[in-house]
Amino acid sequence: MKKHLFLIGLLLVVLSGCNSDEKPNPDDTTAPNASATNGIKIEKPNLVFIIPASWREIAANEFPEALLKRDPVAVFRRREADNGIFPNLVITSQSVSQTITALEFSRQTRENNSATLLDYEELRANEKEIAGQTTTILEFVARSAADERLLRFWQTVFVKQGTAYVLTAVASPQANEIITGEIEYIFNNIGIK
Repeated sequence: MKKHLFLIGLLLVVLSGCNSDEKPNPDDTTAPNASATNGIKIEKPNLVFIIPASWREIAANEFPEALLKRDPVAVFRRREADNGIFPNLVITSQSVSQTITALEFSRQTRENNSATLLDYEELRANEKEIAGQTTTILEFVARSAADERLLRFWQTVFVKQGTAYVLTAVASPQANEIITGEIEYIFNNIGIK
């Protein structure tokens, strides 16, 4: 039950940022400090990855406080909207059994998504070796409530020493090739420290 609430809270957090207006970060305190050739290198506890320069890290307080059930590890938003939606990436962590693998936790997350979201349609589920772990990159469309818009999701998980990291990206169902390419780029440039 706790896991279901966590995932529902995560999806609501991601969805809440989809229709919000892009707000500048006046003091730029969450801006990444290292640059890489193909994007911006981001380092968080236990994770390192690269985001395209068209994305920026945003503060969690840019989401409605009531929807944040847990503090995310990081939240990113694309600087430009696509089909009226600012694509988002939310990275969260959750304590899990020391013995669970990324693939097992990914399967649990996938089952929970299909059971709790409306109009859920799986587009792709590819097992892939990322950051030295076999995991699944799941792509699907769904809505959190009957009156919410249908959105396209990408999701993967990693596990390190009893902590699962869930990466969830969301965009318009008709996201253009540039957006989908940027999201795939992020998912393919993740490492575990």
